[in-house]
Amino acid sequence: ERRDKTALLAEIDADRHVHQRAVKDVEAAHQALTAHIEALQEWHERKYTFSMVQGKLLPPVSGRVEVGFGEIKHPRFGTTTLHRGLDLRAGGGPGQAVRAVFWGKVAHVGWLTGYGETVIIDHGRGWHTIYAHLEGIKVAVGEIVKSRQRIADIGQTGSLKGRYLYFEIRHKGQPIDPGLWLR
Repeated sequence: ERRDKTALLAEIDADRHVHQRAVKDVEAAHQALTAHIEALQEWHERKYTFSMVQGKLLPPVSGRVEVGFGEIKHPRFGTTTLHRGLDLRAGGGPGQAVRAVFWGKVAHVGWLTGYGETVIIDHGRGWHTIYAHLEGIKVAVGEIVKSRQRIADIGQTGSLKGRYLYFEIRHKGQPIDPGLWLR
């Protein structure tokens, strides 16, 4: 009986050590994972900031720039207006993909007067891209999108000119010439 009790105590003691080792291993794994995530966040902040990709972005649709950024003088009336983005005329018909130019978080999905169905993506640090006159929106507010992810189809909602994409880049609310950012 004494031997059985001694063996049982030894087994319980060994189980306690196994358990303590397992707890230490789980804690070490947690710390390693936390350190890895922090390193990834630092890397993303350094490597993948929107401000570092000027001139390197692929356009959100394949097509041509119909109206560029800047002041536009009306040929008949002589009035000048500021065009804050690009009008991109795509060659395809309905169902042509509109793609995010850079990863970010969807900040707005819905109708905006003058823009029609619109998606706004927040790229962090005050950078936003705006995609307007869309159809078939494929993203939702709060969703994280990847670069080149399909966010909608080219459309003509809110447009007086037919099917095209209106595209803007803004930094801290101020419009920036998207032509300087696209390849």
